[in-house]
Formats: sequence, structure tokens, C-alpha cells
Amino acid sequence: MSIVEALWAVHFGDAYTPSQPNGGVAILETSRIFGGDSQFYYVGKYEVTGEKLTAQVRIAHFSGPNMTAFGLPLACPLELKLEGRRNGDMINGRMWPISQPDLNLPVSLKRLEDLP
Repeated sequence: MSIVEALWAVHFGDAYTPSQPNGGVAILETSRIFGGDSQFYYVGKYEVTGEKLTAQVRIAHFSGPNMTAFGLPLACPLELKLEGRRNGDMINGRMWPISQPDLNLPVSLKRLEDLP
């Protein structure tokens, strides 16, 4: 099992308060990501090279206000890119819409549980 295969807490800033974290959870398993928060779900793939994690994640709306952390309404699924570095039980990095790489936000993942 990969060292990143686990249940992770996901914290990320938003366009208006980048340092104030929003939160969700994500499962990383066999190069796949599954997760969500109270408004959106996340599905994607990841790759680990040394301490570096790169991921491409599709974000889709299912409940509540339809405003993304980037300050944009989500009319269709949003494709994100995430890059971060693992340091123990934390991964810290940045995330951005693939179509707008200059629109990036901080993201951190904290390992919560090993997978059964």
C-alpha cells in the first residue's frame, strides 16, 4: 500500500479569504481520489513521485449554493489540478482550475485514518 493511501482531511482557502480554510474529506487509494464537502464531490486521479503529489480532480455540485472556492459559479464539473509536497502526515500545496492556472489557492491535506 502506498504511503498516501488513506482518508485525508482537505483544507483549502477561497477567493475572498485564502487563509481561512474550508474543509472536506478525500480518500486516496490506488491512484484514485474520492471525496467531497457539504456542496461538492471530488473524483480524480493522483500520482506520487518521491514526496511530490500531483492530482487532477473533477469537482461537481450536488447541494446548496453553487459557488466554488475560486469565486465562480459552477455551471458544469470543474477540472482542477493540485500539486503538493508530503511531509509526514501532511501534504501542502496549491490547486487551480486547469483552464485558469493563474487562479490558484492554497490546499493542505492531513492524514486521518489508514484504509481498512
